[in-house]
Amino acid sequence: MRAIHLSFGERTFYLWREEPREKPQSPDPTLRKHLVQGELFQPSRRMTAVKRTLWLPARGSVPVPSSPLLGDEPDRRKKTILAPFSLSVLPLKTQDLQDLFQRDSLEVPPGTGLILGRSLHWGLRLFRLVGNLIAQESYLPSLIQRDSTWEAIWIPVLSEEGERAMEHLAESLPGVLRSMALGEKPPEIPAMDHTREMISTVLDGLIRLRLSKGPKKALPSLHDVWLDNVQYLSHIYLR
Repeated sequence: MRAIHLSFGERTFYLWREEPREKPQSPDPTLRKHLVQGELFQPSRRMTAVKRTLWLPARGSVPVPSSPLLGDEPDRRKKTILAPFSLSVLPLKTQDLQDLFQRDSLEVPPGTGLILGRSLHWGLRLFRLVGNLIAQESYLPSLIQRDSTWEAIWIPVLSEEGERAMEHLAESLPGVLRSMALGEKPPEIPAMDHTREMISTVLDGLIRLRLSKGPKKALPSLHDVWLDNVQYLSHIYLR
């Protein structure tokens, strides 16, 4: 058995594979094959695995399996801690997320030996929430500052009902989705902040994707030029 998990960090979603009774490993070709076998989506040949550090439950240096189907737990006499593991993960673009989550449910065919982690089912719920926000046009163009630059983005505008839906998501956020960290300490971002960032990231990406496939129009004013940059460019740098 193998498990497929979803993690989020650096404003990017990543897929990775959990091996039974071993330190987690996920060679790119094997994970890509599992995604096809599980009928999750067809990875592009240009998708390349990258190394990231994930902080996962472990006893000693042995990770605790996310499911009993992946093997017995390590020595229970040892304290469970969050330990860093360097993993090979697949970064997902917005189109990949749409291919993965634009469905009623997430299931894999029997006989594949694959388990879908809770993070993927949670991701489907998040994707539906963002889809509802877009259908209701509950978003606005905005600017945010990252380091020394300004970035043009689309931001969600949540109603009271939307805020409650986000709170419910945050309350059930699987730890693996916020297990990625760049430093030498486990990530400490609050679940609500992490959920809000994921919603904003998916919404901005989906709107850009939708607008990029539409017809290009003439730009009669400076304001329209700015909006075009919001829609089609990844960043706007203001001097």
